[in-house]
Amino acid sequence: MAIFVNLSSERWDQPQAVLGAGEDADYAGPTPASISVEAQVINNGPVVGVDVYVALELNGQLLYWPNWQLEPAPVQVNLRPGHNQTATIISAPRSSIPPGAYTFWACMTGRNTGKLIGPLDRKFETLTIEVD
Repeated sequence: MAIFVNLSSERWDQPQAVLGAGEDADYAGPTPASISVEAQVINNGPVVGVDVYVALELNGQLLYWPNWQLEPAPVQVNLRPGHNQTATIISAPRSSIPPGAYTFWACMTGRNTGKLIGPLDRKFETLTIEVD
C-alpha cells in the first residue's frame, strides 16, 4: 500500500501527478520486507490527454520509467473528469536495494506539447526514499 505525499482535500483545476511510497510489513521483525513507489494522476477538470513522465535520479542521471532509459519516454494517459489512475513504478525486496537515498520525479505535460501542466506550486512532484 502506498501513502501519497502532499495530498490534501483541496480540489485542483489542473490535473496532478503525485508520487507515493509504501513499505510491506515483515512478519519476522520491524524492518519492512519490501519497498514500493507508485505514481498517481488525478484529474478534477475536463477531459484531457496528458503525457506523464516519471524518473529516478541515480548517480547524477535521470532514468525514465517505464523502461529505465536515459531518454525521456512519456506514458500517454487520457483523463476523464474525476479520474484517478495509479501505476506501480517500482516494487522490490528491501534486501535487493543498495543503501542510499533515491529521488523520484514526476510531471505531466499536455499531450505532445511539452508544456507542463498542474498548479503553479506543483508542476513537479518529488519523493525521496531512504534505504538503510
